[in-house]
Amino acid sequence: MSLFKIAWRSIQQRALASWLTGLSMALCVALVVIVFVIHGLVTRSFSDAAQGYHLIVGKKGSSLQLVFNTVFHLSRPIENLPWSYYKELTTGKHGGVIDVAVPLCMGDSYKDFRVVGTTPDLCQSARSSPSPMGWPTTRPRTVITNCSKSSAC
Repeated sequence: MSLFKIAWRSIQQRALASWLTGLSMALCVALVVIVFVIHGLVTRSFSDAAQGYHLIVGKKGSSLQLVFNTVFHLSRPIENLPWSYYKELTTGKHGGVIDVAVPLCMGDSYKDFRVVGTTPDLCQSARSSPSPMGWPTTRPRTVITNCSKSSAC
């Protein structure tokens, strides 16, 4: 009797155990594939949301918290910069280098929704569509600043 026939008869004699083993292996493979797909979607979503901003200016502190707060609105708000910093970036010595500067002021909430103060430049800079390769087509130099006109937002 060949080895294949011995294995096939063993599978036939233990049909329920063999079927459950095959089902559990199929579920495990499906679970691994789903995890990889979700990981790819989340990674792509975060990288797509962060495109277009070349510099984020904020108070001294954690750079990761600044990015999470400014781009993704995930962390608690950090301190705001004075309005003079924004004016220096737009009309001061850096005025000719920066194409778009967007002030962004956060720090309050209304019925569990964040209050975000900004200018229409934020929407206009977000509309610049990237090329198929992922590079910006117009190569904007966008700066987001956490600033307020007063000392506290």
